[in-house]
Amino acid sequence: MSQVCYVSGVEIQCIGHFKLLFSLLRVDGCARLQLHALEVISSVTCNQECVNDIAASNVLPFLLLLIYSLPQCRQLILETLHPLMSNTSLLKEAINKGGLIYLLDMFCNSTNPTLREQTAELFAKILSDKLVGPKVRIIVAKFLPAIFMDAMRESPEASVHMFEGSHENPELVWNDEAREKVSESVRKMAQSFSYSQRDNPDARWSIPESFAVVYTDVQGELIIGGVFLRIFIANPSWVLRRPKEFITELLEKWSQLVALPNPNGEVLEAITCAITSFFAAQSAMLDQVPQLGHLPKVFKAMTSRNDAVPKTALQIVQQLANSEVSNLVEKVSNFVEQVSNLVEQVSNLMEQVSNLVEQVSNLVEQVRNLVEQVSNLVEQVSNLVEQVSSLVEQVSNLMEKVRNRIEQVWNLLEQLRNLVEHVRNLVEQALKTEMVQFLVRLLEMGLEAQESPAATKAQVVKALKAMQKSLKFGDTVSAILDKYPIWAEYKDQKHDLFLSDRPTAGYLQGPATAGYLTSGATSTNSMPSVPPPM
Repeated sequence: MSQVCYVSGVEIQCIGHFKLLFSLLRVDGCARLQLHALEVISSVTCNQECVNDIAASNVLPFLLLLIYSLPQCRQLILETLHPLMSNTSLLKEAINKGGLIYLLDMFCNSTNPTLREQTAELFAKILSDKLVGPKVRIIVAKFLPAIFMDAMRESPEASVHMFEGSHENPELVWNDEAREKVSESVRKMAQSFSYSQRDNPDARWSIPESFAVVYTDVQGELIIGGVFLRIFIANPSWVLRRPKEFITELLEKWSQLVALPNPNGEVLEAITCAITSFFAAQSAMLDQVPQLGHLPKVFKAMTSRNDAVPKTALQIVQQLANSEVSNLVEKVSNFVEQVSNLVEQVSNLMEQVSNLVEQVSNLVEQVRNLVEQVSNLVEQVSNLVEQVSSLVEQVSNLMEKVRNRIEQVWNLLEQLRNLVEHVRNLVEQALKTEMVQFLVRLLEMGLEAQESPAATKAQVVKALKAMQKSLKFGDTVSAILDKYPIWAEYKDQKHDLFLSDRPTAGYLQGPATAGYLTSGATSTNSMPSVPPPM
């Protein structure tokens, strides 16, 4: 048994053995065996193949009888019946084998609220069946007012509270006396049939067609469509559950009465009053009157020789007209209100459009200012481009001049070196004019623009070293040079190899002559020291 209950897929092995399993439910006096058998049956109902096999086995009466032989397991029995009632064959078998009267007994007489709610849930499931549900509703309506069945489908818990309460409204007159009569009648019928079924499991349950539980004193009460007309006429604004069905049955009953040669005057007057009260309270139903097909009968009744009949017909037509006018006035009022709301909406819309136009105007003004600013900016950019073009041209000219000046640096440096070597007072003038610092900065610049940077640097170094040889200002020159780190890279190097042997333009060749600047001999060809051979 534990494998069937807890191992998925094993339940299919029970197919073909349900007659044996259900027969164990009849072993009275062995409650534990009955409980275990019920647990197994309950666990296999989740499998549709097992449910179909149970339906083919015709064993449902054994489960229904367990409701009275094992009352402590009624909750588990309901849980077992719930999936079984999804099968139409089992549902029909339950109706024929007393399932409805047993469920009614638990709903009306059980002291367990939870059990009664579960019973109402099962009733709701049965009533929702499209094939069998309408028949079940007719049967249950012989014991309970129809409103209880609607409550079961909407809220099982509310249906239990409704059964236990007292009510008096157009659709339900229910009190302690009515509840006791219904409960007692259901209890006796359920117990009587259970005894018969215990002796004969194939016994069929049925009730006479004319049977109806007198659940309240309704003598003199006229009930149509499940509505007490006396209470409805006193309270026509009551919200009915099925207004269309009620007015349809009401007009049909009126048509039947006026067709009789001598209708009951009190009944005809009550029905007419109910019709006029209904349309006075529920004018929205006027649109459906033509579809019901009773208007021709109302006008035809005006020709009746019975004075009471035309009178009631005129009352109905007058109420329909008044209600129609009232309905029309209400519609006009609603239309006027809608037009007023529409005008207000249009006014708000126009205001929004005005604000939008103003915003667009401001935006256009901003765009115009922006375009003007952009135009000014473009003009400024154009002027700037012209200035930059002019500046580039000036820089190009300047670079050309600088290039020409740099080419003259060699000649200047060579002349400076010769002047330093031959003019004693030149070192003092060089110190005053910070020429020493200027020459060192030339070394730092690199002089890459020169045709021969190394030779130019050599001329600078020789000029600086010539200034260091000055007896009077040599130390001052050396002190200035030592402040520059780059001088350490040049002061101990020999630079004769970097000097060109070309004559320096602008100077006379030959030995120095007083009053003239001359260039020393630069030729590497010296005179021979010995006479040529003989």
